[in-house]
Amino acid sequence: MTSDKPRTVQGPARDCAAQRRVALGIVAVQAGVALAVAALALLWAGPFLARSALVGGLIGVLPSFYLAQRVFRVADDALPGERLRAMYVGSGMKIALSVALFVIAIIALDVHFGAVLATYAATASVYWFALLLPGRGR
Repeated sequence: MTSDKPRTVQGPARDCAAQRRVALGIVAVQAGVALAVAALALLWAGPFLARSALVGGLIGVLPSFYLAQRVFRVADDALPGERLRAMYVGSGMKIALSVALFVIAIIALDVHFGAVLATYAATASVYWFALLLPGRGR
């Protein structure tokens, strides 16, 4: 006999979906911080520093987005070892991507490195503030 009730996701799959939303939410806040810093830089110092701030923000946001996508690409019913492997590989690739983007910014782009670094630090600080939110320390 079939039920007419809609099925809801429960257990680890639901937890995984919630964790994915949190991870992508953090990336969205990082993007918002990067845009806010760039807007302030534009008003305060002009387009050169604003563009430099955007580059720093992208260096912070793109690797974070990659990691979120990489970790949650694993099936909901994956074994813990598979999840751990995805986290390790994703984290290593995030670091490599961050380094590569910094090298490109330094060598190939005409940017103010202080603005790049400051905006990168602002986007990276979002992780620390996310830990302070209620319910995140469980």
